[in-house]
Amino acid sequence: MGAPKLLDELSKAESGQATVGARYRIKEEDGSRRVYQAEQCSCVPPPVFILGITLLEILFFVYSLSGSCDRDRNAIPIIPNRDSIVVYRSDKKRELWRFVCYVLVHEGWMHLFFNMVVQLLIGLPLEMIHGSVRVCIVYTAGVVGASLGTTIFLQNVVLIGASGGVYALLAAHVADVILNYSEMELGFLKIIAAIIIASTDTVALLWNQYFDVRRSDLKSSSFSQTYIAHLIGAVSGLTMGFIVLKNFQPSPHSKVVWWLAVVSYVSSMLFAIWWNVDLG
Repeated sequence: MGAPKLLDELSKAESGQATVGARYRIKEEDGSRRVYQAEQCSCVPPPVFILGITLLEILFFVYSLSGSCDRDRNAIPIIPNRDSIVVYRSDKKRELWRFVCYVLVHEGWMHLFFNMVVQLLIGLPLEMIHGSVRVCIVYTAGVVGASLGTTIFLQNVVLIGASGGVYALLAAHVADVILNYSEMELGFLKIIAAIIIASTDTVALLWNQYFDVRRSDLKSSSFSQTYIAHLIGAVSGLTMGFIVLKNFQPSPHSKVVWWLAVVSYVSSMLFAIWWNVDLG
């Protein structure tokens, strides 16, 4: 691409006529301006999925405070109604919507707040670069994978929270960096940031599950936002990220990685479905 064309694209981006948030940097070798394709965020079309699912989760949580909780809404944590038709219960697997709809249910403001912040900080840039359909597929893969996979390891589980989808977004962010490392700046730091966010949440989750005495009611109620769901959501998001996210600079090994991801995801999902249908 010639320098005049690059400068033209730069002027369009800076005036808001092209992409929003596109980053351009000076290439020291020849003084031309470089477009980092993997960092061009576009609001056309708008990122409706992340904004939509976040709004739904907030509205459902506010609705749950109006009287559908099992105890005082000011208690910590807030225990949702176990008989709600949207929580995931391993004893009601024939109600297929539960494998997805449990993302709407959260046990408290902090649980909701963390998921909303990560969805917006990680999900919005991904959606503005890769599109709503791809990010929706990644998010849904994490949510469904978490509910299917958790049933394999835990019996009589009641699953709540959007963490499966959130961890899928975090892992897809890592997949995006790996796929497009040459087309973004500070890619390694972005991976470290994703690891720090996931590690902080996991430590907090383990503390809450095993050491926080205030959560004894939640433990006895069989509700779970288990780290197993987090882990499976992350693995699902990583593999699906390799499959559906854009690769701006394909390399000879890209097809190998893509096929490995496809085989891994499809085989894992088939096994999980078989387990839930025949052995669950």
